[in-house]
Amino acid sequence: MERGAQASMEFFLVVALIFVILIPFIVYFVSESQSAVTQVNMAQISQIARKIAGNAESVYAYGEPTTKTLSVYMPEGVQAVYLNGSNIVIQVKSGSSITSISEKVSMNITGSVSSKSGTHKLRIQAANSSVIVSEVYS
Repeated sequence: MERGAQASMEFFLVVALIFVILIPFIVYFVSESQSAVTQVNMAQISQIARKIAGNAESVYAYGEPTTKTLSVYMPEGVQAVYLNGSNIVIQVKSGSSITSISEKVSMNITGSVSSKSGTHKLRIQAANSSVIVSEVYS
């Protein structure tokens, strides 16, 4: 009986040692994967801002009544999208803080874009001496 108890105790110690070694690795890999997801989201959001800015510049250069429609995927974590003056500002929640990603344009830009995650179809339209950005709901 004592020999069985010793084997059980040794088995328990081996399993406990394996858990003690594995748990820090698991925590490390989970935190790294979350960091990678955050970096990918930030890159996507930065690309969205550049895409809106580039198309706004193009539409503005051609003048009224030029209109372009583009489709963008808004990742999770976007808190707000501001199109005012000559700035496109997208606020993103990353971890416990809110980061602003902005892009400058050479003209006055106005409009609204939903911060809801998912695919958005945007209409970018030249009007007078500005550009109007609006969502197209189909």
